[in-house]
Amino acid sequence: MSDEDFTEASYRRLLERTARDYRFVAFDSTVNEPHIVLRHDLDTSLHRALALARIEAELGISATYFLFSRSLYYNLLHPASKALVNQIVGLGHRLGLHFDVSMPYEQSEFLALLDQEKRLLEQEFRRKIGAVSFHLAGNFESRLPTESIVSCMVNAYSTEMREKFKYVSDSNGVWRFDRWEDVIDPNQFPRLHILIHPEWWTPESMTPRQRLQRAIDGYAHEMGSWYDEVTKTYGRPNY
Repeated sequence: MSDEDFTEASYRRLLERTARDYRFVAFDSTVNEPHIVLRHDLDTSLHRALALARIEAELGISATYFLFSRSLYYNLLHPASKALVNQIVGLGHRLGLHFDVSMPYEQSEFLALLDQEKRLLEQEFRRKIGAVSFHLAGNFESRLPTESIVSCMVNAYSTEMREKFKYVSDSNGVWRFDRWEDVIDPNQFPRLHILIHPEWWTPESMTPRQRLQRAIDGYAHEMGSWYDEVTKTYGRPNY
């Protein structure tokens, strides 16, 4: 494995290679031909998500972008964040809910919390939220539902998905289980479920920690610019 695996150029190459043998479909699709469900969990960077969404759109590919309403790194309700999400949707992509199973809650509250966050996203973005994925799922297996449908959303971690699809993830900026490139084989793996975290895919090669810092620094610069613009617009002091 190399850091070169996680550049925008590599991402485009993987999409092009996969598209030769697989059809890109939504989570609720039912097709018989070899197909791939491409998913993005937006833990950190909406800007990186938009960059990948544009590459996909250029290739005629659509994916599902799972919004994380409890992200430490971005505020979905801020106009700038909403504008980025709306651009992603405008490119033909779908939205899902990324739900944090690591937060403290009683299991009896689970469905109510899911419904609450689903309604929030649907109201804010005026789009159907048709699928759900779970943040830190591998560390909180006992909290994961196994049903195929949860709160009227396709469950990305259902027993059915686990049994029928070959799963590959780029968690923490490295390939877990297998490299995407190594499972592009429609005879052996006719159904692929690929999880991408956009912050790990950058224009140039970097280590995972450098990629994360790039996203953090980008937001920090943007926040400073917002402050400078507000003080200038309203005649406030800015020393």
